[in-house]
Amino acid sequence: MKYVKDEVSVKKEGVLRKLGTYECPIFESVPEAAKYLGDGTALAVLNKSWKVLVQAVARRAFQGGKTSEEVSKMVKDYRPGQQKTAVKKRAADAIVRKSAILSKNVELQGKVSDAIARNKWAEVLELLGE
Repeated sequence: MKYVKDEVSVKKEGVLRKLGTYECPIFESVPEAAKYLGDGTALAVLNKSWKVLVQAVARRAFQGGKTSEEVSKMVKDYRPGQQKTAVKKRAADAIVRKSAILSKNVELQGKVSDAIARNKWAEVLELLGE
């Protein structure tokens, strides 16, 4: 187990107030977590974190107009780490599909180019209406 500095804050009436920093224990392997927490608790923590990750995938997909069936497939196929590559690929495909629109819209070109320079592929998709 390693310890990393972490900070906690609270937001009250729109103002973020820092409470303090502490040493946060971080497990370095699944077996280490299971040994420390017990198998059941380690699995529960893993499943809770996993659910939060896939809920974010589902939320973005629903906001993008996907159907329940499409979202369910995306969630089943989701693998952390692969998502960035998939988003980049979707953005590249969208740029190709929307090239005629981009060639006529200098302002949109600038916004897309800026998003690419900042490595904000989801923003590229949003700008292109994907």
